Amino acid sequence: MNGDPVEPPSGSEDFSRALQVPDDARELDRDAEAWRREERWRRRRERLQRLTLLSLPLPRRWRANRESRGKRGVAVPVIALIVVAIGLFSATATLVTTRATPPTRPPVPLKLADPTAQVGKTGGLLPDATLTADTGATAARDLRPGVVGIIPTDCKCGSAVDALARRAAASALPLYLIGSPAQRADLDKLLAVSPPNVHALIDPDGAFAAAYAPVGLTVVPVHADGVTAAVIRDFKPQTSLGPVLASLKEAGPP
Repeated sequence: MNGDPVEPPSGSEDFSRALQVPDDARELDRDAEAWRREERWRRRRERLQRLTLLSLPLPRRWRANRESRGKRGVAVPVIALIVVAIGLFSATATLVTTRATPPTRPPVPLKLADPTAQVGKTGGLLPDATLTADTGATAARDLRPGVVGIIPTDCKCGSAVDALARRAAASALPLYLIGSPAQRADLDKLLAVSPPNVHALIDPDGAFAAAYAPVGLTVVPVHADGVTAAVIRDFKPQTSLGPVLASLKEAGPP
């Protein structure tokens, strides 16, 4: 106030350079105009970037949004897709689990039936006899389900046995060849050339010959419950069995 010059503070050698007040205040207008011009360019660039982003295909737009945000989070469209996928999966799983289970067929009854038909007749049981083999004795009525073949004396039925064995094998059924003790050699010959589903058994008491009066190769298909499906005498390779073998794994008709 006394007109003495203002001294710069100690230690501020650049004070004169840091604080430069122009003689004419209008010189500040140029700096202000330059700053406003720079701001206008910045705002134009931002608008141009937004317009360019909107013109991109959708996947590239998501990627550009993600890159512009850095690592701040997952893109909203991606989250929406995940939610939709989870919803569809849940609906499908519910539909599958609530779908009605188709009814299953009852299990094959293994209890031996008690039919009214006589032994040796269609619809009856096999003879209540004991058969023997190299592996031991077995009850005749345990040969179920399966196909029984009673061979005649002096059997010349190799081709018929082979045809019958192959048909039984196609239905996953065993074939039991039954003969008298005097026919053991014939049974051994047939067994040697037969497929694995063929088994040879001896009827020591002749119960099968008495019950079925066999003529040629006599075939007796047996259901799972022991009921015989048919009695076919003089079976030949061309003899038709129809749908008989396919039904043997089920119970016989009442």
